[in-house]
Amino acid sequence: SVRRREADLRTLGLPLRKPMDPSCITYLVVLVAEFLVGMSVNGLIVGVSCTHRYRRRRMTPCDLLLTSLGFSRMCLELVLLHASIETFLFLKSYPNSTLQYSFCMFINQVDLWFSTWLSVFYFVKITTFTHPLFLWLKRRISGLVPWLLLCSLLCSVVTNCPLLRKRTGNGLAGNLSGGHPEPGSAQVVVNPLSGPILILPFPIFLTASFLLMVSLCRHVRRMRRSGTGARGPSVAAHSGAIKTVFFFLLFCSSYFVAMTLLCSRTFPIESLFTTLCEIILLACPTGHSVVLVLGNPKMKWAGKRLLTCPGAGRSRGASSLQGLRLKP
Repeated sequence: SVRRREADLRTLGLPLRKPMDPSCITYLVVLVAEFLVGMSVNGLIVGVSCTHRYRRRRMTPCDLLLTSLGFSRMCLELVLLHASIETFLFLKSYPNSTLQYSFCMFINQVDLWFSTWLSVFYFVKITTFTHPLFLWLKRRISGLVPWLLLCSLLCSVVTNCPLLRKRTGNGLAGNLSGGHPEPGSAQVVVNPLSGPILILPFPIFLTASFLLMVSLCRHVRRMRRSGTGARGPSVAAHSGAIKTVFFFLLFCSSYFVAMTLLCSRTFPIESLFTTLCEIILLACPTGHSVVLVLGNPKMKWAGKRLLTCPGAGRSRGASSLQGLRLKP
């Protein structure tokens, strides 16, 4: 029977799907392409930021954020590629152990926190409000960046560290090991804080990105109404920044929705919706990193140099979020 065949294949450690099937080949090609693009783009982000730090003998807060995000993205891409291939070919729920779950949640949480702080940094630096708390934050945000990154990293470690509990009955919530230890024995279980803390950075990211986009739209509207530079480079720069923030929101929201659907196991593991969620899950961090490169003149220029000749791409783009300041 089909179930007996699946059980035999699982016992032998062989894939349940046929690897040479056209659908499998297409899926694997898409995954590998997303992975290679993501690793290349994030490697470019890390390389350019570190080179800039070496030349200036110091690392700016923005470069520190981009470098941290690039490193976390490369780790996330590796985890997502492994999880997607294992889920698709072997039809196994990933993660299938407590340690796998904790590590996967840790990488996801770190990446979400770093993306959130980058969005908050852009929001505080670009927009202008007269509230005293905002003015205080605007003056100190550059000095707070290393502490925000360190605190989010420590928070991710603490909230995703597996716990040891003594088994008191037949079934312990949070256990993913699949074993059946005797009552009274120690058991590794998932930290109950990992799920709620994972959700925390998302509303902060949404709020900062939405307010930044609203501020940019209002500023562009005022510039066009005043008639001064209605078609100049300033309007083009702000319009490009609006598009960048919009794609930030699109990619991060899609990633969060796909991750929520997969973690909740809403769809069967062999369904098309699960496959689409896995593709979206790997595509969104890659797309977000591509937007970061295209919106950063320094990295855009370095990318053009790598793709073409050393003298190409010396023009600075107008879509960067860096350097923009909104006048009240």
